Amino acid sequence: MALGTRYIDGIILPVSPATKEAYVAMTRTVSATFTKIGAIRVVETWGSDVPAGKTTDYASAGHAAGDDVVSILGSNGRPSPPDAGMPKIMAAARMQTARADLTFDGKPMIYGDFTTLLDA
Repeated sequence: MALGTRYIDGIILPVSPATKEAYVAMTRTVSATFTKIGAIRVVETWGSDVPAGKTTDYASAGHAAGDDVVSILGSNGRPSPPDAGMPKIMAAARMQTARADLTFDGKPMIYGDFTTLLDA
């Protein structure tokens, strides 16, 4: 694909370690929806070495509290722009099920769509 034609969805959120297994199950549902809509790849991460910063850091950016771990999801390569793909993703039946089974508080979630500048 030419430069700037792929879109990346990025999400940062805090998740309690006590709900990690349920969260992973929910992310499988979400990733199936993203790939059905056109994502080439979906990556979900779990913070393993996320140091506290003096000015800012992932924990404060993700509004992590207590023993929360910052989780980051990215879907890679969706060919349609955010205004075309995201409404389809959010309306999918799988996403309705995932929303009903949320294992985390979605209020502090940070999300956005990004246009690819470099894919090396």
